[in-house]
This record gives sequence, C-alpha cells and structure tokens, in this order.
Amino acid sequence: MKLYTPSSEAELNIDKARYGRCYELAYDYMQANPKFTLVHGITLWKPNGRTIGNHAWAEYKGLVWEPYTGRIYQAKVWYQVSFD
Repeated sequence: MKLYTPSSEAELNIDKARYGRCYELAYDYMQANPKFTLVHGITLWKPNGRTIGNHAWAEYKGLVWEPYTGRIYQAKVWYQVSFD
C-alpha cells in the first residue's frame, strides 16, 4: 500500500470526474474494504473554490482513503494539508 504525503491542495491531484461523488465513492470503498469506517464531515475547501462543504471519506487505523483522488494518506497528514 503506497501512502501519499501531500502538503497542499494542488498536490492532492484531485480527479475532477470524482468531484461531487464523495459519498458514493467512500461508501463503495468501505464496502469493498470492510475494515475501513465511512466518515462524513465538513471540510473548509472544495476543488472548485474556497468554501465550506460536506465531504465523505474512509478511515482505518490512522489512514484516510480520499475519494477525490482514490489514494490513501496518513490521517495526521491528510488532516493537516494546507489548502492555501
């Protein structure tokens, strides 16, 4: 399993085709990977602008699966990404 360590929103390499599908994609990932927990939360960013938005992702033991990229990140890194 490769872990990614982005330091900015640009480094997340968000797949615009996945935008708006985070709930569906995170749920599907959790179903395929039952050790992961589906998480719903509020983010302070969106790929199309700097707004507050609802988001979903999956977590397991300090890892975050991000549906907009389809990648796994260390949770402590993912939660601290600077979206300046």
